[in-house]
Amino acid sequence: MSAYILSNSHIDALLTYAQSRLITFYIDGMIFDAIKQDDINKIGQILVNTNHESMNERYNENDLAGEYQFKFDFQHSHMKAVQVLKACGCYDYQACEIKNYLMSLACKIIQTIRMEAIHNLPGYSDAEWSID
Repeated sequence: MSAYILSNSHIDALLTYAQSRLITFYIDGMIFDAIKQDDINKIGQILVNTNHESMNERYNENDLAGEYQFKFDFQHSHMKAVQVLKACGCYDYQACEIKNYLMSLACKIIQTIRMEAIHNLPGYSDAEWSID
């Protein structure tokens, strides 16, 4: 499978889900509130920039990311958790070529969205917390 630049629609879908779930991102001493337009644009720009940096690293290019502007997409505000998890996996695959991706802001943003989706999987809240 080859790596590619994700569409703004992909980023919009992830951030629409984050906004609809009222996610607040606490990352490296910074707070981003998905409800605030400025914060959601900053988060989106981080995701877009990291995706471009990854492709540049992977394909030895020098492509620059454009300015990201979040567009709320109502259809994605009700995405099923499993679709969000798949979209997070896709993002990871497209952005993982940068050095220390696992420590990057983008990875931490995706991990926050992923954890919210996991908590919304059918049956998650009914599952045993501790297994004896």
